[in-house]
Parts: sequence; structure tokens; C-alpha cells
Amino acid sequence: VPSAAVSAEQPPPKAAPPAAQTPKPAAKPGVAKLVSVEFLDGSDTAELKGTGQQFVNLPKDPKWVDNTNVKNLDRLSRRARVKVTFDQKGAHPFKLKLLPGPGNAAYSAGEKARNDNFKYQDQQKEYVTDGDGTKIIRQDFFVTAAGLDSYTVEGEDQHGNKQTSKPVQTQRLVWYQQLKMKNVKAASSLATFESEFAKHGIRLVSLGDKEMDHMPNISTGDSETFKTKARTAYTASSAARKEPYVVAIAYTDHLAVKDSGQVVVKSDVEVGPGKPAVEIPITKDGNAKYLWKDIVPGEGWFVSAGYLSNEAGAKEVAIPEAKCTAVPLRASAPSMCNKVKIDVTGLPAGKGTITLKVNWVNRMRGGLEFPGGNLICVCTRAWWQDASNDKQNQILIHEMGHKVGMVADGTGTGPDKVATWYNDAKGHVGPHCHNGLPADQARYDGSGDLAKSTCVMYGATNGKTAFCANCAPTVRKEDLGKGWRAF
Repeated sequence: VPSAAVSAEQPPPKAAPPAAQTPKPAAKPGVAKLVSVEFLDGSDTAELKGTGQQFVNLPKDPKWVDNTNVKNLDRLSRRARVKVTFDQKGAHPFKLKLLPGPGNAAYSAGEKARNDNFKYQDQQKEYVTDGDGTKIIRQDFFVTAAGLDSYTVEGEDQHGNKQTSKPVQTQRLVWYQQLKMKNVKAASSLATFESEFAKHGIRLVSLGDKEMDHMPNISTGDSETFKTKARTAYTASSAARKEPYVVAIAYTDHLAVKDSGQVVVKSDVEVGPGKPAVEIPITKDGNAKYLWKDIVPGEGWFVSAGYLSNEAGAKEVAIPEAKCTAVPLRASAPSMCNKVKIDVTGLPAGKGTITLKVNWVNRMRGGLEFPGGNLICVCTRAWWQDASNDKQNQILIHEMGHKVGMVADGTGTGPDKVATWYNDAKGHVGPHCHNGLPADQARYDGSGDLAKSTCVMYGATNGKTAFCANCAPTVRKEDLGKGWRAF
């Protein structure tokens, strides 16, 4: 019998039973673990990989996403989205709390009472994940309006497992449009201006330059003419796209204010043929004043001059302008004159009084901040001299300081009053800082005060480009959420 037949007749061997396997235990409710808490960064699946810049003054609007400063919508506004992830699907309870950084701005109870934007979400909140084991919290966590604050979010599951997010750092973003008058030497670099505000969490971004019509001087009655010329250039720029978070910086010629028809008298002078010229100092209350000379074409310093003899019954004799010469303070500044020399050789011999009526400079302003709008004015010439690049930066920091709310006086929705605050009643127009000078001083515009002042917010240009230790924390705390309306 063939072997194959024998084999075919035998019953097949039985298969061995499968090796025993240990079954996986079914997932038990309540053992899922929190594995991630992160701020979102542009989508529901994109999480921050490092520190995120949170621009707290800008609303969540696609128009502000420029892919240079602002990368996506999540980096806008005081509210940031948070995503929580567990290692298992299902509905898992957890808690979240926003943790402020150790160096964050400290707002007082009074500041918080005046402005809700000075508060952050400081309460722990409870949530449950969605069925996929994740949860996105979209609106609950908000930060303050301050710059350079940092925040993380700490999550904790019901078993005490904790996870902390990567941080966000707060910033305020403001654009600026430069409007440069024809034939003026505007600042060639604003690096000092930008860097000083960056120190306090305000990022300043240039929109470039536009040219505007020239004005030789802007006095107190010239504001509307100046605004009209500046507005023409502003309208032709791209600045409107950034409103209300844009400021216009207009560079001007002189910002001098004139006192018209001021009288100076010199008595008991000798006049007549062969007599030397009479020199009359231009002063008021013992302080030198400077003649209104070479500031506005067609506007001169001379009004009138006359001589009255000491003899009884004498009548005043007019002295023509041609006999009167403005005397410069120094040869290097030929238009800066604080004396007048009068040729008296054509007058009848004798003694008497010369009365001189002139226009003089009341004050020279370094810059202006126009309240209620987004216009700043920087003077490129003062006291008949060009202002240096450094000085124009000083002026601009000061005026932008006013624009962001300095020097705060503790009213309205602003921060508390700065300890070294002063206003018009103690010298200079508007709120300023007297740091470096005594608190009990009657006024802060004396001849020696300039050198002692230590803050860029002093009421006159003092060579300082930084906010003092009293003002710096307030600049950081200012709320720029409303921006400024166009001038």
C-alpha cells in the first residue's frame, strides 16, 4: 500500500490551542491624565512653541495681522485662547488659573476701580473636556492693559497632575506717520525714540515719510493753518489704515510766540551831534528778551522809537527805524538779538528819555502735542538754530509721552498720580514731572531748574531722553486700547 494511501486514511492531527494572552484591562473612568496646557497660536491645533507677544491694545481683527509684528489673530487683544489636552478621550474635569509673572505691573485698588482694563482674570476656573479629551477656552482668560507683563496658564486635573503653558508677554503696538515740512532738517533717525518706548512695552513702527508745505513759524494763532497743511499730507499717506492706533509726527520750523508792542525805556541819556550811540538792553523784570527778528518774512521787531528831552515843555521826537540797529548776542547767532543800538547824532543836543517799542519773543517751544487727536509737532529750529537729531528725539519722546497719557494725575481712567507731577500752576503748560527738584518748590521754571531736572517729562527740553523712576512704571501701565482719533 502506497504510503500516501496510508496517510490519507489516518485522521488529521488536532491543532494546538492558541497561547494564552493577558487581556488589556478596560479603561476606568477618572484615571485620564492632563498632559498639556498651551496658549493657541493661529488655529485650534497650533500651540505656542515659545513666548508669544500679546498686543493688548489691538482688537481681534484681521486688519491688524501683518505677518511682521502680529502673526495671527490669537496674538491680538487682552483675551487669549487656551487649549487643554488629556491623554485619553472622554469628559475629564480640570481646573485652570492664569499666573502673572513676578515682574508684572502692580495696579492699585484705585486704578482697578477706575479702569477694568487694569485687571486680569485672577480666579481659578473649572472645566470639563469635550469627548475627544481636549478643551479650548476662548474668552475666559484676560490680561491687563500694561506692557511687558508675562502670564502663563496652570492646569490641574482631579488627581493633582499639573501642567503649565508657555508664556505670553504683553505689548502695545502703535504706528507713526512722519510729515516733514519742505526745507526743514527733520530728524534722520528715531532710534532713540523707538527704543525708549520699547523699554516700557510700546512698540513703535514707522509708516515712512510724507512731505507737507512749509510754514516759517507756528504761533498760538496758527494752529488751524498748520493742521490743514499737515492733514493734506496725512491724507495722502497710508496712515488712515492704521487708525486709531497711529500718530502723525509733523516736523516744523520755529514754534515761536510773539509779544507785540513791548515798551523799553532808558532815561537820562545824552544825545546830539558827536554823541555815541545809545545801547538799550531788551529786558523785562530783569530777564533778557530777544527781538522778533528773522522768524517770519515780513514781520519785524521794530514798532517805534522816540526821544523826549528833559527840558520843560519838550515834545517827543520820533526816531526812525533806520537809526535803530539790533545787536546780536554773539557773532555766531546774528538774528538772536537782545539789545538795540540807537544813533542819536541827529537829535538836538541834550539829555532825555528814549522810549523804544518792539516785538519780542515770548517763548520758543520745542514741540506740541495737540490734545484730542493723533497729531504731534516737533520743532526743528529754536532760537534761530537747527535742532540736532538727539534734541528732536528728546522732544518727540516728551510729546509722545503726553500722547500716551503722561504725566498721569490719577483721574479718569488713567493710572495713579505720579509723585513728582506738576502742572500749569507751577510752570509750563500741561502736566509735567519735576523729578530732581524739591517737592515744595513754588515753581519749576527757574533758570537753574533745567539742569537739575532728571526726567524727559520735565516741562522744558533738558537733554534727557528717558522717563524717570517715577514716570516709567506709569508709562508701562497706561491703557492704549482706545487709540486716538485722526486730527
